[in-house]
Amino acid sequence: MGVTNFIQCLFCRGDATNSRSVEHIIPESLGNIDHTLPPGIVCDRCNNYFARKIEGPLLETEHFRHLRSVMAIGNKRGRIPPMSGFVSHLKMPVNVWMDTSAIFVEPKDSGRAGEFVRSLLERPQGTLFVPFPEKTQLEPHLMSRFIGKVAIEALALRVMHVEGWREELLSNEGLEPLRRFVRVGEKPKEWQFCRRNVYRFDQRFRDGTNVFETLHEYDFVYTDQKLLFFVMAIFGEEFAIDMGNPEIQSYETYLQEQNGVSPLYPVCPNR
Repeated sequence: MGVTNFIQCLFCRGDATNSRSVEHIIPESLGNIDHTLPPGIVCDRCNNYFARKIEGPLLETEHFRHLRSVMAIGNKRGRIPPMSGFVSHLKMPVNVWMDTSAIFVEPKDSGRAGEFVRSLLERPQGTLFVPFPEKTQLEPHLMSRFIGKVAIEALALRVMHVEGWREELLSNEGLEPLRRFVRVGEKPKEWQFCRRNVYRFDQRFRDGTNVFETLHEYDFVYTDQKLLFFVMAIFGEEFAIDMGNPEIQSYETYLQEQNGVSPLYPVCPNR
């Protein structure tokens, strides 16, 4: 009889031997299809927990719903989330979708659909407000857990070709506080992050004759002081953490030393 090796989950250290879930390092609902971990790296239980308690609530914030809607990024079922709007003369909250040729509007309260249609037929003009949350507040505890989750998984993807990588990551005491914070959300109570804009959310880049948009990207910085930073950009906003320290001062000092140049762009791209 063959012996099945016990494979530990990257987060809970539980049995991930028979786990079937592919772990998306950045959620599919943020446009990621390429950066994934194969089954057995993150157990199904942790995968489901992160989806329900971290990624799902974060994606449903007004900030990310609006950006996903503008960029026409659907969820797993292909549904693009609406933006929140307001029809002033009806004092009516509405859902709004836009593309290059049209605007689609529906009442948030389906019971007011008749009132909305009658107003469109009777009133030739009106005002639709669609506030754009360009720098909205993100719940810091939720966002920092998300950044930490992405950071640990991205590190695994970076080193998983090296023999003994899993044991090294699981036994690394420097990563344990961040791992616990992602899993439990405490001890420390918070994990600070640096947030700043590095380009517009809809910025288009040029590579020769090709023009493209960048939804997300990330990289690591390992300094001479043996500090490990994780830096990620989502829709043009840069988020960074010190993976070994819940305070952000070390990264801010590093940025000052680099004259504010983003580690993602040591050479300014063509914008």
